[in-house]
Amino acid sequence: MAGNENPSRILMFVGGMMSLFYIALGVVMIMGGFNIFNLEPTNARLLGGALAGYGLFRLYLFIQRFRQMRNEDQQ
Repeated sequence: MAGNENPSRILMFVGGMMSLFYIALGVVMIMGGFNIFNLEPTNARLLGGALAGYGLFRLYLFIQRFRQMRNEDQQ
């Protein structure tokens, strides 16, 4: 089972980084600095809010999985 721990840790790390990426992209879209889809400002802010919210949700799940993995390692 020791061989399966490293890929799961790598995937967890990538998941955490992606959640931070979604949050950052959402904040940038809300501020109006990034509009690749040529959306109206209101729609860009709504999409940015949705991306930031999704990133926060993924961050919450990442923290739960991290705590669970840490507790399993201690036992």
